[in-house]
Amino acid sequence: MLEIRNLFVRYGSIVALRGISLDVSRGEIVSVVGPNGAGKSSLMLSLTGITRSEGEITLDGKSLSGLSPEAIAERGLSLVPEDRGIFSSLTVRENLSLGSTLPRARADFERRLDEVFELFPILKERLHGSAGKLSGGEQQQLAIGRALMSLPRLLLLDEPSLGLAPVVIDRVYDAITLLRQKGLSILVVEQNAERALSVSNRTFVLSTGSVVLSGPSAQLRDDPNFREAYFGNLTVEAI
Repeated sequence: MLEIRNLFVRYGSIVALRGISLDVSRGEIVSVVGPNGAGKSSLMLSLTGITRSEGEITLDGKSLSGLSPEAIAERGLSLVPEDRGIFSSLTVRENLSLGSTLPRARADFERRLDEVFELFPILKERLHGSAGKLSGGEQQQLAIGRALMSLPRLLLLDEPSLGLAPVVIDRVYDAITLLRQKGLSILVVEQNAERALSVSNRTFVLSTGSVVLSGPSAQLRDDPNFREAYFGNLTVEAI
């Protein structure tokens, strides 16, 4: 489905991603974990066309390289950003409706609302209230719900557990599990490695812009190299 080959991201003289390659198959959850500064958010921004990159990104064999963020969204990639991107002056319903502005996502609005409410019932209770008055956990649920309203072929989640209480993290990851059961492909980047490993099929560990370890998530949980890779003591050459 998604293939990334030899991807570089540069900010002036700073190299944020150093020729990484990874892929996501249809119906699969792939996690990318690593500490702050590993390049996780740069990966997400490059996939959505927000940040310029070098290398090849394809979705179902069609190149996304050089496309605008709008064109990439129309192809079916939907990002839930680290800062959630909620419009606090709008209602919950108005925020959700913004996910249906793409031509491919304008039909069956009410039915898709109901599908979001099945995942996040609190959004139905808050539907006509201000998004700015939601708690952090409720805003994260709204951000994911808005992304789902766009009928994504691939959902991108950037740090979905960041700043949330454990009980809310449980709720968010329960929803991610349900989405996987429905066959949605998901790429999630996380500092919370334990959560990411628990829900994903495969995991890639990033350190200073390079993939230093990868494999089936269930195996990596017991891999003695995993802790070293996550905290940056394992180099690419050591693998």
